Amino acid sequence: MYRKPNRFRFLYFVRHGQYRRTDAHPDGELTEKGIEQAKLLARHFAERGVTFDMAWTSTMHRAEQTANVIIEEAYPDLTLKHTPLLREKFFPCANMPENLPEERKGSSELIDEIFERFVRPSRSERHELITCHGNLIRAILTKTIGAPIETWPNMHPCHCGVTTVVCFEHDQYRLLNFNDHTFLPPSLATLG
Repeated sequence: MYRKPNRFRFLYFVRHGQYRRTDAHPDGELTEKGIEQAKLLARHFAERGVTFDMAWTSTMHRAEQTANVIIEEAYPDLTLKHTPLLREKFFPCANMPENLPEERKGSSELIDEIFERFVRPSRSERHELITCHGNLIRAILTKTIGAPIETWPNMHPCHCGVTTVVCFEHDQYRLLNFNDHTFLPPSLATLG
């Protein structure tokens, strides 16, 4: 029997840190600046008293690295769960690249699947860390605010920017903030 949730589920979508592609990691590994961004974000969460009940990451190296730095810096007892559902995708838009490999294509159905898995009510207050990618976060944001998915390129999160969504009922969710990067000094606030 379904019981009405009495607490909120807070989802902290974190874009991975600055990265570069290498032979060893063609999907990217963090630069020194990217590692510093993740460390500052971990300290920011800890100083605000945020404790996480769960941590998720994309299976792409740059996101895994970012999540691992955050956990090592501030949450050593937190277990990190990996899912390919959070991998970088390119969603429908006016400037969709031609010849995009099928595994790189995102869709509104994928966003619906992510919402079904993550953006759902809870019977107790929960805080979940979800480390993934800018395109995915922007597509999630379009659904959160009720905008067409094709508008996702109109926003751009910084590396290690935090987008927070709260869920309080089935299909009832709100954007709390987009791309919070106020914990980064201007020299570390990077796009790309």
